[in-house]
Amino acid sequence: MAYDFKPLETKLAGSKDWLSREYQGLRTGRATPAILDGVKVSAYGSQMPLNQVATVRIEGARSLVVQPFDTSLAKDIERGIADSDLGVGVSSDGSGIRVSFPELTGERREQMIKLAKGKLEDARTTVRPAREECW
Repeated sequence: MAYDFKPLETKLAGSKDWLSREYQGLRTGRATPAILDGVKVSAYGSQMPLNQVATVRIEGARSLVVQPFDTSLAKDIERGIADSDLGVGVSSDGSGIRVSFPELTGERREQMIKLAKGKLEDARTTVRPAREECW
């Protein structure tokens, strides 16, 4: 009897991709633009992802610079980053919006570990039904 594992493999690959994207959004010691991927900005009458209204570049080990395509959206971008609850400092200057990442404390590291474990458990719960269906 031949077994078809293709549906299980596609569900496992999808779950793995989702988990890797979620882990990229977690803040570690260095500032990466992927951290701001989940930020939504109210622009032009709708909620838009930050990467569609601005460019994000790394300025230093713990800071990013967000340059909006349209300078009239600077306040909306600043508000969107502040509302996203990432634990970062946001300030506006002439060249764009500066996002500074504070030093990680022991308490914040424990929160990040709990968050990572929660995301892993979410991925596991999506894999379990697919595995049971395959059996």
